[in-house]
Amino acid sequence: MSKGHKHNSIDQTLFRDASLAATGGDDRKIEISFSSEEPYRREHFFSEPWIEVLGHKSGEVDLGRLRNGATVHYNHSRRREDRIGAVLDAQIVAGKGRATIQLSNRSDIDDIWNDVRDGLLTNVSIGYKIHERVLTKSNDDGPDEYRVTSWEPVEISLVDIPADPTVGVGRSAGTVKPFLTQHRAADSAAPTSSYPGAITMRTEDNNTPTAAELSAQANQRVVDINDAFNGYLDNPEMRSLHQTCLNDSDCSINRARTLLLDEIGKKKSPSAVGPYQPGYDSRGVSTTQYQGPAVFRDVVTDALLLRSNVKLENPNNHVSDARSLSIVDIARSLLEQGGNSQKGYSASRIISRALSTSDFSNILANVGEKIVLDGFFNPERGTHRIWTGVASHRDFKPVSHVAASETPPLELINEGGEYKYGKLVDTGDSIALRTYGKILPFTRQAMINDDLNQLEESARAFGDSAVRLEADLAYGLLVANPTMYDSTALFDAGHNNVGTAAAPSVVSLGEARKLMRNQKGLNDESFLDPQPFALLVPTSLETAAEQLLSSIYDPAGTIQAANTPEFIRKLQLVADPRLDLDSTQKWYLTANPNTFPWVKRIYLDGQMEPFVEENTVFDRDELQIKCRHDFAVKAYMWQGTVRNAGA
Repeated sequence: MSKGHKHNSIDQTLFRDASLAATGGDDRKIEISFSSEEPYRREHFFSEPWIEVLGHKSGEVDLGRLRNGATVHYNHSRRREDRIGAVLDAQIVAGKGRATIQLSNRSDIDDIWNDVRDGLLTNVSIGYKIHERVLTKSNDDGPDEYRVTSWEPVEISLVDIPADPTVGVGRSAGTVKPFLTQHRAADSAAPTSSYPGAITMRTEDNNTPTAAELSAQANQRVVDINDAFNGYLDNPEMRSLHQTCLNDSDCSINRARTLLLDEIGKKKSPSAVGPYQPGYDSRGVSTTQYQGPAVFRDVVTDALLLRSNVKLENPNNHVSDARSLSIVDIARSLLEQGGNSQKGYSASRIISRALSTSDFSNILANVGEKIVLDGFFNPERGTHRIWTGVASHRDFKPVSHVAASETPPLELINEGGEYKYGKLVDTGDSIALRTYGKILPFTRQAMINDDLNQLEESARAFGDSAVRLEADLAYGLLVANPTMYDSTALFDAGHNNVGTAAAPSVVSLGEARKLMRNQKGLNDESFLDPQPFALLVPTSLETAAEQLLSSIYDPAGTIQAANTPEFIRKLQLVADPRLDLDSTQKWYLTANPNTFPWVKRIYLDGQMEPFVEENTVFDRDELQIKCRHDFAVKAYMWQGTVRNAGA
């Protein structure tokens, strides 16, 4: 990836910690420094780690939301009682984001103001959206570095979680660097705080999370747990469970959701909601006929796949009963199989609750994965698979291969004679895998609307693009005629694999076969004798080549007295429009990749298809499916192919 490459926006609220200082008397106004250009290491489910630098130049920061009276929260809570103030003003000063916030005069937040005034509550967390970032430095041995050139602060919270739990009070926004790319010497100058009593500290360059990173993760946990319990806090027992989850630092968001659902399952449904009846969901759909939740999941998965035009060899016997179920029906049934009646709940609420369960997310992810693979294995897109072999690498390091080195000939050993050493030739040529990927969203609105097209089209498009990627690289290799390890092009007279220019015919194909079968290995000690297997032509020659391969006589009329040779009629015909882009006349004869793999498609750990995994974006009630394909293609031998320029 080249420097300056722009990325799409990151559709996620990110957080950074900073510090505050009370100003004036008892007017409850607070000055905060909420951002700077300090490097920060970011981790995310759908991306590799990266180093973030928030830009603070003119036009890089949109302060519109903050300047228009954005609310101030306590510990990122959205509850009414935890909205404790508003932003009065925000600006960029000397490369830092600064804001003035006004806390409410409500008596119920007197304790918060007292802690701020007394210097006991000194931590701020700012939430922001990234609209554009630019790659500034690509690192082979570490995370790439990006400058965020368009971002928008959207939220300010006073938080109990300190920026550095080992220091306590008096932190400064510029004190701790979340990430350092170089080791800082003990006598290096560290930024100092403008606030009385502030303590400065150094951060060494290591692979362990920094204090600020741990703090950001802790704040994100609080946000997620608050969102999970939103709508249930009118119940005293739910409020108690909510507080228990917040107080337990080891309670992850997944654990909190599980505890929440368990508590919901213990209760009767809200008023006007009847009791759950085992065996039927609230819509009257029988679930016992599927012989348990596991079979029900298989049935509805097959039903959704058939709706998405995926052909199934052995669909479940009950699939016809489930094809009429909408996505909301499936979500409702899964929840009610767990003992939680959904009568009276809106479709939106049902989808939101179902997304917090593994069953519902796994079903949709499984459907998405199978649609991806259905597109990937489309035979009309994968003609490159016919003439290329397969290899596997266990990691992304460059791997060398021994190629085109025939086994040394065995020699006669007389009685009592000495065995001699043979040799194999290692070319030293190498290739490394590359990763390609995309995120496929399936929104709550699409689920409620029972719109499978959104998932089907995006998933099938990725499968199709993955196989097209492979084909682009494979045919691109032929067209590019790369330089081999002997410093000679793949197709070259010196490699004895370039035929006399002519259209495909019995004569020209006979010459190509002779060139191929007379190839020797690197030791030049014996014939490799690869056999012709496939004829590769541009689509402009497809019809004529098809006539040649299917006719018992040479359509060119040059050998009318004899039958067309059997080897020609046995050739696999491969026509691809990518070859037309290079030439409408060139054609290639190639060896069987299973017996003479002169060119190989390379995959990670033998994973020949795209890898698919899912993640639920809880704050948007959205399912995201990440598709990743690790792939490379490499020509290891010139002996397995012949090129003809055509006529």
